[in-house]
Amino acid sequence: MSRHIHGFNESKGYCSETCPDVDSAFSDAWEEIKDMVAPRCEDEAERAIDMLCEKVKKVGTEKLREALCSAISDKMEAEGERDDLKRQVSDLESEIASLKDELSLAESA
Repeated sequence: MSRHIHGFNESKGYCSETCPDVDSAFSDAWEEIKDMVAPRCEDEAERAIDMLCEKVKKVGTEKLREALCSAISDKMEAEGERDDLKRQVSDLESEIASLKDELSLAESA
């Protein structure tokens, strides 16, 4: 699985998807104001509300989700690098212990 897809899936654990909430908020707002709109303008006004909703998601929720996914992907990459470095340190510590044993044997010979 790609880092981005994994980051997207993991991001839902930090924050559930917000687009459905934005859709719901705009839908609720439309229900509150549609009676104030002249019947002949209702379709045009509803389209304008829908366009505004999509713009809010594009400049808000989608950008924030993308940033969260990138941060999670970066975190996962850093954790992988950290684990690699820990293994390298462990290998080097083992090598040092082995060399110390060899040195002790050589000194006692």
